[in-house]
Amino acid sequence: MKETDFAIELLRQGRTVSIVGRGNSMRPYLVHERDKIVLAPVDSINVGDVVFATPAADRHVAHRVVRVDGDDVTLMGDGNMSCEKCNVDDIHGKAVGFIRKGRDKIESADSLAYRLYSWIWMHLPLVVRRYCLALHNMLFWSFKDLSRITPTEAEEALLLALTRISLWGESTEKAEEIIANRGIRWNAVLDLAKRQTLMGLAIDAIRRLPDNMKPTKEVCDDLTAKLRKSLLTHEKLNTVAIRIMELFQSHGIHAVLLKGQGTAARYPNPILRQCGDIDVYVGRDNCERATKCIAELVGEDGLDQNLESPKHAHAHYGNIPIEIHRITERHHYFSVRERYIKDSEAWLKPESCDKVMILGKEVNVPPRQFNSLYTFFHLWHHFLTSGIGFRHICDLCVLLHDAYGKIDTEKLSRDLRDYKMLRGWQIIGWLAVNKFGLPKEEMPCYSEKYGEIAQKVWEMILEGGNFRKSYYKRKTNRHWVVRKMISLCYMVMNTVKMYPAIGVESLYAFALLVEYGTERTKRKLFGKNS
Repeated sequence: MKETDFAIELLRQGRTVSIVGRGNSMRPYLVHERDKIVLAPVDSINVGDVVFATPAADRHVAHRVVRVDGDDVTLMGDGNMSCEKCNVDDIHGKAVGFIRKGRDKIESADSLAYRLYSWIWMHLPLVVRRYCLALHNMLFWSFKDLSRITPTEAEEALLLALTRISLWGESTEKAEEIIANRGIRWNAVLDLAKRQTLMGLAIDAIRRLPDNMKPTKEVCDDLTAKLRKSLLTHEKLNTVAIRIMELFQSHGIHAVLLKGQGTAARYPNPILRQCGDIDVYVGRDNCERATKCIAELVGEDGLDQNLESPKHAHAHYGNIPIEIHRITERHHYFSVRERYIKDSEAWLKPESCDKVMILGKEVNVPPRQFNSLYTFFHLWHHFLTSGIGFRHICDLCVLLHDAYGKIDTEKLSRDLRDYKMLRGWQIIGWLAVNKFGLPKEEMPCYSEKYGEIAQKVWEMILEGGNFRKSYYKRKTNRHWVVRKMISLCYMVMNTVKMYPAIGVESLYAFALLVEYGTERTKRKLFGKNS
């Protein structure tokens, strides 16, 4: 029996049911296969009600009543431009509430907010409605990633268990228990791992599971191929990173490898960290000279002038993005921005840097004391402005684990306070300990104070994924002015989502994004030196 036929049968028995909304006819309020409609038997039919009806044979709709004339009822979907008619006998139920946006809470059809929305929408002229729908659809389809598989709590827990197996060498018992007892969809687990950029760690842990707990042989073969590809990508990035560092050294430029391959070197197995670009810090005084050096390696066509910013210059070597940093990061609090930049410059002097081995060569990386602070700040900055994945938190966990007993925690605490980062540090610290298994003693300044806020932050990370690619599709082939407008809408939506948990800091981050956007627009319109 179809879901709709089953719902009709239950309604005839006087019971309340919920059905999944399908199609786009009730946009913008209800979204296809995301939202549910809670239906009850019909007691009365009034203009403005959303009813579940069969206006034609084998065609069921949940549309709004726009006119009642005796036994004849005229219906119209909020997202439609035309009406349809049915008889009162064709109406099986009436909406008494809605379950939207993945929430558990039912939004009552009698609530003030819903009745206000209904009144406004019904009284809009059709031509205005058309433009409102066009704008909504443009924004929705520009942002929404419809390929996303929503994981269950068990699937989320399994990915975390796999991550802890790979990071800390934990037993596979917890993962085995979840797989055996909680109905796991491996495609959902692996999709989540991909979106949170933890595929390497997940694959490594899956290989340690008993054979009867693993995905199918075909899936395992595909995962093995992905791991081989990751190894080749790491080798390629390491080779280019060494070439860049040696190039700068030959020109007398002190360079420090930030994040990326330097952080991977601290992992139990470096190839398990998903890699991306190459970030090299040279400082404000050396950036112009370093950019000219990079041009020798990548050619003039390899310099990305349009992406240059006060933070760094951009280039690409083949398909590998390269960022040449003037500064490590741009603080969203203006009052401490310059101080943070100057302190970073002091930390990254030649005599202060640590070394890691990459392809048998010693490479400068930030000292552990500063690297702990900087890695967190980079993570927090991206969370506030563009989103992070689980991998960002894993990076911090790995670096803090490596730095345990080797850093001055009292100084770190003072620096976090001075740079107005302590609250964010303790939020992420709660996640590092309670989700990823970092021992409390290895997490400086750990506190349970912000546990509730940390859970909200976790939900945003889970929903968004790395750079919020799980939820928003950022690329578009529209004119750059339209792209800027879409980006502005995205920024506003993101700030509105974060404000209840993060508060005023999200507004400072929004101001920083506006600053970035203004600079890039000026450069686009008036050239590099504007």
